[in-house]
Amino acid sequence: TLPANTPRSFNLLQQSLPWNGAPNGALDDADKDGVNNLLEYALGGNPLAADRVLPIMQIHPGQPAKFVYNNIGDPHLTYIVEASSDLTALDWTELVRSSAYDNQAGSFELTDPAVPVPTKRFFRLRVVYDP
Repeated sequence: TLPANTPRSFNLLQQSLPWNGAPNGALDDADKDGVNNLLEYALGGNPLAADRVLPIMQIHPGQPAKFVYNNIGDPHLTYIVEASSDLTALDWTELVRSSAYDNQAGSFELTDPAVPVPTKRFFRLRVVYDP
């Protein structure tokens, strides 16, 4: 994770971290952990350290799935949670959007609103940066 005094702006983060030649673009993966720098920052991770910050699913038989992720509260980020019952389909349904000053720092838990409870369900988190 990032130190508490880390700037809450991806542009300032790019300027303040000691990249030491590592690629620091939003879509680059400086620590080579499979998560791009912007997503790692948006979830409270450190783009220079392979830390675990990805969203998690909580699944219990017969109950709606829960999707849990961290929001750092940066007003330049938009968090979009989408769901689908098929990974090959192009029709993802937007469940929630948090952006600008609506963003509150902390852990966010979304309970799947699908009724009845689907036998298979996929979630994805998209993060959009607007400097």
